[in-house]
Amino acid sequence: MSTLVPKEPQNTLYATGYSHSLCGYPESCVFRYDGSAFHIWEPFNQIPEGNDRYVGTVFDFQGNTYMTCSLPDPVDGSGWVSFIRWNGTAWEHVPGWNTLSPIKDISIRNDTLYVAGTFTMADGGPGNLVAAFNGEQWNNMGGGLYYDPVPM
Repeated sequence: MSTLVPKEPQNTLYATGYSHSLCGYPESCVFRYDGSAFHIWEPFNQIPEGNDRYVGTVFDFQGNTYMTCSLPDPVDGSGWVSFIRWNGTAWEHVPGWNTLSPIKDISIRNDTLYVAGTFTMADGGPGNLVAAFNGEQWNNMGGGLYYDPVPM
């Protein structure tokens, strides 16, 4: 466990990171803090086992709980996912998120989710390095950002 999330003021605090045992609980990538102790976050138990499972951040947005990650796909079991959401009953793919490139940071402002990461439209991302999400559709924020590759 290496991260306490979310950064946004929300009701639940999570400890996230690579799959690990914490406080005597079975291995997990997400532990929820209830004000006095950490516990396994139950929806994570529906994630298939796999090597190098990782969760970056967990946060609530428009009634769903979102998770940035590198995990076996809990929706259809066909590969891995880097961004998924929990609707209170089941895991769902985030609409329009078609890349395994990671999200590095999130911010929620005026009912819009902003994400930044290493994704590009060329690799199936909804934007170039940044994108905005209204809960169902992405906005590439004017084409996003660009940086020159570092010479090797």
